[in-house]
Amino acid sequence: MSRVLLAAFSFFFVLEAAAASAQTVAVAPFEGRRSAAVERLVGRALSDRAEVVSRSDVRAAARRAGVSGTDAAGVEALASDVGAQIVVQGSVSGPRRRPRVELVFRAADGFELARGQSQVSRGRRGQRAFARDVEQLFERASTELEAMQAQPEPEPEPVYEAAATDDTAPVEAPAEPGENDGLAIVAVTAGVIVRTRSADVALASGGNRGYELASGVYPEITVAAEARPFAAESHLGRGLFLDASFAHSVGLASETASGGTMVETTNFVRFSAGAGFLFPIDSVVELGVAFGGGYDGYHLGTNVVLPTAEYGWLRPGARARFRFLNDETLVLDAGVGYRAVLGVGELATSFGEQVDAHGFDIGVGLGGNLITALDLGLTWGVRFDYVGYWMSFAGAAADEAATSGVESSVRFTFVAGWSFR
Repeated sequence: MSRVLLAAFSFFFVLEAAAASAQTVAVAPFEGRRSAAVERLVGRALSDRAEVVSRSDVRAAARRAGVSGTDAAGVEALASDVGAQIVVQGSVSGPRRRPRVELVFRAADGFELARGQSQVSRGRRGQRAFARDVEQLFERASTELEAMQAQPEPEPEPVYEAAATDDTAPVEAPAEPGENDGLAIVAVTAGVIVRTRSADVALASGGNRGYELASGVYPEITVAAEARPFAAESHLGRGLFLDASFAHSVGLASETASGGTMVETTNFVRFSAGAGFLFPIDSVVELGVAFGGGYDGYHLGTNVVLPTAEYGWLRPGARARFRFLNDETLVLDAGVGYRAVLGVGELATSFGEQVDAHGFDIGVGLGGNLITALDLGLTWGVRFDYVGYWMSFAGAAADEAATSGVESSVRFTFVAGWSFR
């Protein structure tokens, strides 16, 4: 009986010693998209080998200490706040399905104990492989920490006051690495648009005048560019975007709906420019606002039905982006906007000296680049847009008085180009 009790007490003391020797580990907030899920995987991988501080306590301490990414700044204050002997930091980048993770294990004073990289694949097998990498790095860090603690404290170096210099230029801290998710700083595209144009004016006398294309549709050539100036940064400024586009009709001949009069000298041109901001909701969705302006000019040759129409407009709107595959490889881009029409050209004098006009547009497209998938800037896109203008006329008319008018177009866009990261 005494031997049994002795064995039990021995086992109890072994457990107590093991518990006492277990390291207290704090998993600091990682940088990069989808980082929260990776933090949880790291915490679970270490939970059997160390005492892991709760994520809420670590996050609060990290905010107070100013800990960010894998930089050593603030680590000592964080470790002191939560009582950790080891602090784990990380950076997540790469494709959404198989993100790359850089891990850094630091001692409580910020000294780097171990550093390594791993990759998180979907499924239990991928998570187990990632956990093994985390455990191996932790073993290296623990061994290094024990070796440091076994060494005697070095005598402090004498401190000498530095001589004054004339160089007073401030030293800038290195910029944090940006998101490696394929978001381009500049994307330039060119292509073709297949579209329609339909116009109808209701006359005060009861009749109407209309315009239709002879072929129903016509082609445009188009060039466009979009810039995300802070795409390589990790702060919210990467949501800023600037865009511009230009389109011109190609080989266009048309006829008016009233009488079938051919107008051979038809020339359509339009351009726009704008800016906006997209807020990241998570790693997949961006929602935001946009504001811009533009010009739609429908220049017709001499005819007795409809004059040239020129719409100048300002556009407040909303935009949304949804990433479906490997970050920027496949993106759904949707937008809607109100067009405050500033003028309608010769339509105003022809059908009434007083014109009230407004417009509306809505569009959705699929596109992306191959930066993340194949390390190529090749960019592509297809898009559908609808644009409509509504007008009301009053007052004296140079041609014939009208009460209202409507114009609409449907566009199918196909472009290709290059993204610059």
